[in-house]
Amino acid sequence: MIGETKMNKSSSRSHCLFTIQVHGKIALLDGDGDMEFTGKLHMVDLAGSECAKSAGNEKSAPDAVARERERMNINRSLLTLGRVITILKEKSMNKSANARIPYR
Repeated sequence: MIGETKMNKSSSRSHCLFTIQVHGKIALLDGDGDMEFTGKLHMVDLAGSECAKSAGNEKSAPDAVARERERMNINRSLLTLGRVITILKEKSMNKSANARIPYR
């Protein structure tokens, strides 16, 4: 969905999560086998949070109520996504293995 505000003329309303997995194998200098390694890189691209004053939504505009509702939903989804990421991190570190992940 694309919507225009004073903050961003074509503001995206979506989030993206990317995970890159790296697997490698290096021959040891002493010729005594190989060393294998793996790694993960998690990248998160979040829709920007919308501040009512900065967005410049005119209260008298015909779609003002819809814009305000959309702004509140964006901020709510950012908060929820932050909670999901925090809990997934905690679970990966076995701090709270049975924690509920708050996604819809």
